[in-house]
Amino acid sequence: MSAVVLLLALVPIVIVDLRRRIIPDVIVLPATAAAWAGALLAGGRPWWAPPVSGALVAAVLLVPAIVRPDGMGMGDVKLAGLIGAALGLVAGMAALLVGLVAAALWGLAAAARRHVSPSAVALPLAPFLAVGVMVVIGPVAFVHSANAAGDPHANRAGEAVRPAALGGWHCGRHALLAGVCSADDPGHAGRPRQGSREAGTRR
Repeated sequence: MSAVVLLLALVPIVIVDLRRRIIPDVIVLPATAAAWAGALLAGGRPWWAPPVSGALVAAVLLVPAIVRPDGMGMGDVKLAGLIGAALGLVAGMAALLVGLVAAALWGLAAAARRHVSPSAVALPLAPFLAVGVMVVIGPVAFVHSANAAGDPHANRAGEAVRPAALGGWHCGRHALLAGVCSADDPGHAGRPRQGSREAGTRR
């Protein structure tokens, strides 16, 4: 539900940011509240997880917004908070990283094309953050669709990281993610997987 709220909010946010170079509070703040309310209604995460995740993701952009307010506004910070609240800390940080890298590459290309300094290129950040969100949740949506269609490879594709309700993330067998478990399931890392050798069941 939180991811759906985020996607619905991103459409007008991106349009307004492209046209007016602002990110309206009238969209971001209610969407953030809706993402938090959805988490409370659905359960699966502690009540404090969405606001904490949102605050931590927003904090990444807060310092640049304070140091150089002409390059990054508080609207960008609030949008990052919405992304963190909706997707969770790990997925929110990943979406933010992808969006910032995409914006940096686009800015460098635009600067080279115009023969100006990269600092002279002003870009709306919301479209790039939307790209980051889609890159993060796109594979998840594909795995879920494949599972619904009965694709036998989908379970293996989703083994490393599985999305929990409302953007929480569980850890699977992937070595790089073995120690990154969400607060949704604090005991997950220590439990043997069903059908695993630890459980003593033959494959």
